[in-house]
Formats: sequence, structure tokens, C-alpha cells
Amino acid sequence: MLPVTAQGSRYYVTLEAETAGDGSSWDNAMTLAAAIEKAQPNDEIWVKGYAEPEAYGKIYYVPDKLGYTLKSGVKLYGGFSGSETDADDRPVVDGKAYRMQYRTVISGDIGKDDAIDATNLI
Repeated sequence: MLPVTAQGSRYYVTLEAETAGDGSSWDNAMTLAAAIEKAQPNDEIWVKGYAEPEAYGKIYYVPDKLGYTLKSGVKLYGGFSGSETDADDRPVVDGKAYRMQYRTVISGDIGKDDAIDATNLI
């Protein structure tokens, strides 16, 4: 059974989830594509990020040729280390909420042939 928040269900996503779990926890995470497909309005999708330098060019979320389409009313959050139980627990750099220690990068590089670095994050 998925955890129920005040808004709806929550789905956990990691890159390691090559075969989709049910998304009910970090240990049973699903793929981003599966979570987006399953989520309904008022649901949340929590996406695991990765610490530098992994986030630069090595590990990031890339859609298939059709891309990702997020449904109206679904909330998508990134920047998680993969152990949080509250969104406010996401680690930040220098106490700045906009500087996540674990970066979640969703790239539009469907061909996986573009460069990605500290200044070119999508």
C-alpha cells in the first residue's frame, strides 16, 4: 500500500529502479516513466538526485523518444538522497533551499549525445 499524504499518494523514483517496483518506498522505487504514468492529480513524485560530480554527465534522467508529460495536479520533487521521509529533509548546500546537495537532472537529450555540465542542466 502506498503512503497517503494530505495531497494523495507518493511515488518514489530512482535511476537504480530498472524494473519498476510499486514506488511505495525508496527501497521499492519505480522508474520515473512508471511514476508519471501511474500518478493522478494531487499525487507526489519524489525523485532521487545524485551528488556532484555524478550529476554532471554521468547520471541523469533521460526520457524515451516521446519525452515525459506530467499530468495536471501531479507534484514532481527532486533533490532527495534516497532516505528522506519528509521533503524538508532534503540536504542543501550552505543552508540555501535552492541549492540541493543531491541534484535531480531531467535531460531533454533523448539521443544521449549532448554535453551536460554545471551550467547546462535541464
